[in-house]
Amino acid sequence: MPAAFRRFVVVLGIIIAGAVIGALVHRVIRPQPTPVTIETTEFLISAPLLVAQHYGDFAASGLAVALRTHATGKEALATALATPGSYATATAIPLMHAACARQDFAILATIGETDGLRILVRRDAGIKVAADLAGQRLSARAGTNAEFYLRSYLHFEGVDPATVTIEDLPPEVAVERLIAGTIAAACLWDPHLQRAHAALPGGLSELYEPALYRFTWNLVRTGPATNPATDQRLLEAIARASRRIDEDPAVRAWLGERFGLGAAERDAVLNRFFFRPRLTPGLIIAMEDGARLLIAADVAQTIDFSRCIDASALLAVDPNAVRLVR
Repeated sequence: MPAAFRRFVVVLGIIIAGAVIGALVHRVIRPQPTPVTIETTEFLISAPLLVAQHYGDFAASGLAVALRTHATGKEALATALATPGSYATATAIPLMHAACARQDFAILATIGETDGLRILVRRDAGIKVAADLAGQRLSARAGTNAEFYLRSYLHFEGVDPATVTIEDLPPEVAVERLIAGTIAAACLWDPHLQRAHAALPGGLSELYEPALYRFTWNLVRTGPATNPATDQRLLEAIARASRRIDEDPAVRAWLGERFGLGAAERDAVLNRFFFRPRLTPGLIIAMEDGARLLIAADVAQTIDFSRCIDASALLAVDPNAVRLVR
């Protein structure tokens, strides 16, 4: 073998060996994605999480996120509270109950808002206005924003709650009972509203008072703040996903397909939502109002709900998104 060829083989071997060693070293020292579990729901208000997962925003932030879905935010929160160090999404009312029970959690941000709660009523039950609810059998999931909204609506309209029967039913069961006619009305949200209307076309109408309550979807960390960087990266990814929903028609089309919505219906529904991580006094007020109505006024006065909020991660991501008095 000529000397020149031997040198070529040796050099080539060195190059190949160097490349293999370099790849192995890179693989060893490259930061591995941080595993994160978020207990959530398959509702459209969870869209920022679904988009961040589908379009790689979590991965781009160095997170390996597992989304585990539940029937309600109340159930998602309960699961996360049983596993400190995990995350969940929930509305203000389950968070209020958890705060009154002195459970260990921190609200990192409101990631979605909507006015999408409605009291769905059967037309053949003769319910046209709020006063017609008296004497009727209704449904609202106990411990959720649906119960709070229904009771708030009754008080607002001057209907004595003692004159109605309110059953604690899971939303999917409430839809079945409403369709079957064994209850006259149910406080529901999408996608349950869509499902009920589709199953009984023209047979249902809606009662709604926009001034009463705004449905907020809040990202919560359970247990102590062991890794603040993870909180920040989660919010960064959710903020990117929220902008995608606002700005990219392809993302909105994907959401419509995911939830079985036609283009017109998709846009009408999405236009009722506001997606962007933020913290405002409205969340604290909603928890205070919920405690006064659903528990007792004296209990509400003993709880400082602002202590349930950890704004540090959101302040690092977007200081302008925090509107709390600090």
